[in-house]
Amino acid sequence: MTGQFSLARIIIVAIGVIGLAACGTATGPKMTKTLHHKDYTGVSFSNILVIGVASDYSARAQFERTVVAELRRAGTSATAYHTVVGHNPPLTRSDITDAIRARGFDAVLLTRVKGQATKFTESQGAPVAKQSRRPLNDRVFNVFRYDYEELNEPVEIKLTDSLNLVTELYAADSEEKVWAVETVNSAEHMGLLFDKEAAALVRELKKDGKIGS
Repeated sequence: MTGQFSLARIIIVAIGVIGLAACGTATGPKMTKTLHHKDYTGVSFSNILVIGVASDYSARAQFERTVVAELRRAGTSATAYHTVVGHNPPLTRSDITDAIRARGFDAVLLTRVKGQATKFTESQGAPVAKQSRRPLNDRVFNVFRYDYEELNEPVEIKLTDSLNLVTELYAADSEEKVWAVETVNSAEHMGLLFDKEAAALVRELKKDGKIGS
């Protein structure tokens, strides 16, 4: 699979945009569980490869590092993808499987952009919300089975009011997608948005028994 979504002035990964930041006040991520594979109930992972799909290297690296730090605080070993492959090459299934073999990862956590919401003011009216989605993200993804040329096209998602992200957890041994959530997140600046997104993801992974003993 390949991937590239921008989080430079922006960020990364999800679905259905609901809720905008009110008067510039940061809000917490709104999270919807979209998958919890019944065959993996009670199965947790201890060594996770973290991937943020983004065209902007510094933003992608920052997001990956933030999620990795949060996972490690929760007692789970984790590694940022950019530290394994270097810089921001196209995301491919062969690179992922090579990384798994070399580093012994038992899971892959991938975050990508689904859409965004912007807010603007009409001259004669109140603020209006506008939702934007990328149709290609409505397709079914599996990082181990497909390469997605479209995800390697740089996509600029400006951090305006909220971002719609998708995060998926894959078991390395079976190459199955075992867990997924969609979030809508808002923040006053990118660093804060990354912090909130990472904390929410790890909290949910822990609650569902996907990390930790």
